[in-house]
Amino acid sequence: MPKDSTKYQLNGETYGKGRLVHAVVKQYIQNEKPTVKQLKNAFPKELQGSIGVFLTEVEIALRAQSSRDNKVRFFTNSEDSLLAGGETIFVCTEWGVGNIGEFIHHARSLAFDIREITYGMDSMKLRIWKVSHGQVISDSDRGWLAQHNYLSVHEDTGNAGGDNFVNKMKVNDIVSLSYSGQLVKLVKVTSDIITDPNSPMEEGWQLRRYEELKVLAKPMQYKGVDKGWAPIRRNTCAPVPNNELTLFEQAILQPYYQLSLSELVIKQKSIMQYQWIEKCKASEKFEKFLNKKGLNKAALDDAIRVIHHAEPNFDLYNINKSASSLRFGCKDGAEKTGKVAGMFLVERGQLTLLFTKRYNREAKRLRLGEDIKENGYS
Repeated sequence: MPKDSTKYQLNGETYGKGRLVHAVVKQYIQNEKPTVKQLKNAFPKELQGSIGVFLTEVEIALRAQSSRDNKVRFFTNSEDSLLAGGETIFVCTEWGVGNIGEFIHHARSLAFDIREITYGMDSMKLRIWKVSHGQVISDSDRGWLAQHNYLSVHEDTGNAGGDNFVNKMKVNDIVSLSYSGQLVKLVKVTSDIITDPNSPMEEGWQLRRYEELKVLAKPMQYKGVDKGWAPIRRNTCAPVPNNELTLFEQAILQPYYQLSLSELVIKQKSIMQYQWIEKCKASEKFEKFLNKKGLNKAALDDAIRVIHHAEPNFDLYNINKSASSLRFGCKDGAEKTGKVAGMFLVERGQLTLLFTKRYNREAKRLRLGEDIKENGYS
């Protein structure tokens, strides 16, 4: 049976084929309270094929005894089992392009509003988070964070909030930022965890830099579904699961930001051109350097990429220091500072990579031109 990766929407949530069938049967049972016989009449075996839309626990046991087919073809986890008229049933997992169309047509005749996902698969790859700068952050600290485009979550925040922010959030992820139940802005994460010596935040408050995607004219009180990513939920940092992206679109993106998931992808990609530069945007000196006349950002981005993967293991740690924002080098975990291997300069209007006299070599200057392929780093 041919397979494809089409997704479907039901009640604001996104499903693959098998999970869609399970969700339909589950909702039908909740609404109609049928017996097993009535459920079989509602969902005839022929909709699936040789196995059937579902089987009872007894029927599965009999099938195992009489069939040579040893593959598990049902959602058999305890949380996936369903009760119809007091009997346990399990929904079949065998669905593909050859039978899902007929099932969807039949489900629609039973008043199920099922829609095929029409936005691009890039939308399904979005990683979206909710971050709340709530009441535990003072108004002055919140203002400082906004002024410097910082997200902040305390490392010990419960409900996995601290771990989500420090270890699971990634550069280029999207964040729905809220203040105590009010939506504020959509942003794109542009740094790993960073430090700022001028931060007014107390010890343990971790920082990530962001770039704004869309900002509301003023904070708006959220009124919608209560999910882990909802501003009204009493947590600080939580992901939007893939199967709830459509619901997030309906509850937040469209009514508050007038954006679709597809449009959000476009906005995200429009500021992802220089991803290695984005990783280093953690000091005012570095950002001032980016505005220098004659700076070739494409060449700089590529040079940072090469440095990141170089041998010996050059570290970009110095780029993240306000006192030495354009330097890179090596250091081990026990050292507070490291040995500088080189730095970026703009000389006579041209981006230059200067390797200092170290690591058994003489000082060397590389003028980085427009054609990245012609730039040599050896």
